[in-house]
Amino acid sequence: MNVRHNLVFIYLLFLAFQFVAIDTFCPNTAVPANSMIELSEPSDGNSGNSGNTGRVGQTGNVGNVGRPSNIAQQTKSFWSTLKEQIVALDQQHLSIKGLAFMVFGLEAFLTAPMVIFSALSLRVEEKTAARLARERQARLVSITN
Repeated sequence: MNVRHNLVFIYLLFLAFQFVAIDTFCPNTAVPANSMIELSEPSDGNSGNSGNTGRVGQTGNVGNVGRPSNIAQQTKSFWSTLKEQIVALDQQHLSIKGLAFMVFGLEAFLTAPMVIFSALSLRVEEKTAARLARERQARLVSITN
C-alpha cells in the first residue's frame, strides 16, 4: 500500500473509533436545559419608525418612502420565525448521544474533502517526483553519450 491509501485508511479508522466511542460512552439521556442560550433581537440603531413618508424616525435615519420601516419589519419577521424554530427544536429533547452523533457527522462531512484532496495531491507529488527522476536519468544518459 502506498502513502495515499495509508492516509485514507488512518482517517477512516479514526472515524470508526470516534463512532464506537460515541456509541459506547455517550448516554442516551436528554440534553439538560441550557440557561446560557438567550434569544434577543440585535439592534443596529439604524431602523426606526420612519413610516411611509420617509420622515426621521425615533432612532432611524431619513428613508426613501418607508424603506427603513420595511427592512425593520422584515428583520423582525425573520427573527420571530427563527425564534419559533429554535423553540420547536428545543422542545424535541435531543439526547446527548444524538447531539454527539450530529457533531460527528458534521466533522466527517467537513474533513472528508480535505483528506481526499490531500490524498489526491500526494498522487501529484508522486508523479512530479517520477517525472524529475526520468529527466535526471535522461540528462545522465545524454551526458555519458
